[in-house]
Amino acid sequence: MAERKTDIGPPHYEQFLPPVIKKNYGKWKYHEIVRPGVLMHVAESGDKLFSVRAATPRLASTKTLRMFADIAEDLLPETGLVAPSRVLGPYSDLPLSHRQRVVSGGVIACSPCMPHTLRPIDRWTRDRKASPSHARTAAKMVDRAPPLLWTVTEGRWTPALPGPSPSPIAARLLPLCEGDPATSPADGWWLARVFRDSHGRHHAGLALRLPSPIRPQPLLARLLLEWARSRYESAPGAPPRQIPKEHDTPAADEPTRPATGKRGGALSWCRFLRYRGDTLYRCAHEMAWLGECT
Repeated sequence: MAERKTDIGPPHYEQFLPPVIKKNYGKWKYHEIVRPGVLMHVAESGDKLFSVRAATPRLASTKTLRMFADIAEDLLPETGLVAPSRVLGPYSDLPLSHRQRVVSGGVIACSPCMPHTLRPIDRWTRDRKASPSHARTAAKMVDRAPPLLWTVTEGRWTPALPGPSPSPIAARLLPLCEGDPATSPADGWWLARVFRDSHGRHHAGLALRLPSPIRPQPLLARLLLEWARSRYESAPGAPPRQIPKEHDTPAADEPTRPATGKRGGALSWCRFLRYRGDTLYRCAHEMAWLGECT
């Protein structure tokens, strides 16, 4: 009885520190103010950490914390510092390939930052001076295709989630750099936005191959919950709506309808995937990680 613990207390904060902070704890060399509110901390090992100053109220809700997180992502000078963790989940702590870093940045570019209705790709395509016309056309074609989970066998892409392309498609990987040739994908499970160009050929944009197979049904259930939350928040002041079941998931992208007084009336399934593709990528990588650990 003498060794009995009567007051466990809160867990130690050290187990919640990011790896880079835990590695360089107490070994920071100096810091610089990159821009107002954004600091760059440099450790003795050469590692760099960017932080954003933000004042918080005494009582902060989850919506307030999400707003500050979006502000931090929008203010950071390099998207690559944030994108891998939001897209690759636990795999972001491992050495990443060039494709993983480039695709992670592209996925975040198609996701809302701050404000929630404006995405980096929208700001870029609206700036006609900074973006050539052919580049804008290619970016819009990729953006209009919702990201899906695919199984690839001998170059044939079969969707594993409900979407606008129910039949297998022959598609090639969109090159990461302009001028590089399109390549054929390896067999396995892929996350990608598959679209058709003006010549009728299919391409897979922002494509990432999962390290291990996953079960589509748990992933679909997780996405349906996120879809329901997004539809719930899209019409403030309206009565709550029941969480959609699997049979509510459309097989094709239905046109966006104006709010009709019911929550969920303005956000279709494929539009949710287009705007929150980072949720699909991150959830799929988390499930692949858990599958490898069990």
